[in-house]
Amino acid sequence: MRRVIVFALLTLLATSCTSLPDHGPVHRVQSTTTSKPAQLPNFAPPGPLPDASPEDIANGFLRALTAAPFTTSVARKFLTKQAAASWQPSDGTIVYSSADLIRRRGGVDLNLSVTDRLDGSGSWLTPTVPTQSVRLDMVRVAGQWRIANPADKLVIPQTYFVDGFQRLNRYFFDQTGSALVSTPVFLLRGEQLATELVRSLLTGPSSSVADILHSAFPVWALPADLSVVVSAKGVAQVPVSKQVADLPADQLNKAMAQLAWTLRQVESVNAVQLTIDGIPLPLAGDQNAIPVTNVDEFNALTPSSDIWGLRDGRLVVWRGRKTWQGLGALGGPGRSWRSLAVNERTAQVAAVSSDGHQLQVMGVPRLTPASQGPLIEGTDLLAPSFDALGNLWVVDRADGRAVVWLWDGAKARKIAMNGVSGHAVQSASISGEGSRLVVGMSGKEPRVIVVNLLRDPDGAFLATGTTQSFPIQQSDLLQGSLVDLGWRSSDTLALLWRDDQRSRVSFMSSDGSPANPLRVVTSPYFGAANSLVVSPDSALPLALSNPDGRLVSPSVSGSWDTLTKDLSVAVYSR
Repeated sequence: MRRVIVFALLTLLATSCTSLPDHGPVHRVQSTTTSKPAQLPNFAPPGPLPDASPEDIANGFLRALTAAPFTTSVARKFLTKQAAASWQPSDGTIVYSSADLIRRRGGVDLNLSVTDRLDGSGSWLTPTVPTQSVRLDMVRVAGQWRIANPADKLVIPQTYFVDGFQRLNRYFFDQTGSALVSTPVFLLRGEQLATELVRSLLTGPSSSVADILHSAFPVWALPADLSVVVSAKGVAQVPVSKQVADLPADQLNKAMAQLAWTLRQVESVNAVQLTIDGIPLPLAGDQNAIPVTNVDEFNALTPSSDIWGLRDGRLVVWRGRKTWQGLGALGGPGRSWRSLAVNERTAQVAAVSSDGHQLQVMGVPRLTPASQGPLIEGTDLLAPSFDALGNLWVVDRADGRAVVWLWDGAKARKIAMNGVSGHAVQSASISGEGSRLVVGMSGKEPRVIVVNLLRDPDGAFLATGTTQSFPIQQSDLLQGSLVDLGWRSSDTLALLWRDDQRSRVSFMSSDGSPANPLRVVTSPYFGAANSLVVSPDSALPLALSNPDGRLVSPSVSGSWDTLTKDLSVAVYSR
């Protein structure tokens, strides 16, 4: 006998317009987000009815997992006594759009149409198959059917996931230990959000970034009975294992920074402290708590908000309105360029010639000697990008057989990358801290490739690591070609699409997970924009650059405002 599950609850949940909420900016500590989105309507699911069939038990069990506020107390009533005592749905989450119940001898099988999967930390897992079968074995207990083998995962409908979970960030260190990088997680809303966020942080980075990110917290720092208490003054008291007191001062400082950057997303938290057996752990400077607002020490990005570009063939810095700083001709008289990258730390400019055949690295005119650095010869060089470590990356499209180049400040060399080298590439960009290269592939099946870059503790590139490929699901709003992409934060990508004379910008997470819903496809810009002007510092405005020198930016109302009409190849510095 086969039956399709229909929850009356889902109709109630669907009345909410709430979607997965915004995540905090990555590097501007003063611009934080709140964890105070609209909550799910309260729902107390019923327990099992007398003489319920196996199908009704399975149906009731799934309905009990949509309790709001969330609790597993009712769900355990559908289990045998032994299963209820041992069940720990902490290995992950399965999100489904529909479910079929199939009765069989000894129980029920759930055939799920899966939309999303999370691991035990709340990190998103790349879908492998669109369906999944969950086996529920049942036995009679005092004449009533009960489930004997619940999966150690939450199994929830998509509507409950959208309205009941929140997209937040965890922060881990790059391979040099000098920069904090955000990675998205999806956690249940509610009063226990701070506890679940810390629990997720202390489990360490997900498998997709474990080769490039690490935590200052050892794996044994997480106590079994973790419960974060936020005091009336907004101090988040985080209990940890006793051995944490023996950590070196530098490591403890980094662990506190991770906590502060992560918990600043919870509105009620103003400061963080570690406790051992209820006693605050002393920190440097006779402190036992640090505010969440003064932890910019591990910011990988430059504080500048200036946009650089060319005006009448000369390098300029545009500071808004009519404020310009002219820096002189770039590369000598008669030279023309089609893309730039600027490294403010070293006062260097990388420029690709207008024909795409040459890349030169030069000192910024008037700031450093005008001697010209390494010269890379190519066929169709894309826009270059500097990372925070001073490395310069550029991809040569090379007639559909891409070549990746790295200049480390001394010499340029080719880097072999699976899934990128030798393929047709449309655009490329390095993350702000320099741990990942993202590549956009256009065509009938556009996709994004994210390549982890392995480095030594000093930041020197060693080899490529984990590579992920994410197809881009095109909709009516994304018709056209993928023109450009860039990092909007250390976990979010901006993508520029163009169709005839219209341009749009969409956003996606760097791990393929559902993107920040407040960053959806923009209103169309009726112009043929050829590049994004975007910074991995998400506090800085996004803009589009046009071949005629027009620079436009989206307004709060959704329209596009012209910032200036005479700035070509515009770019944020790194």
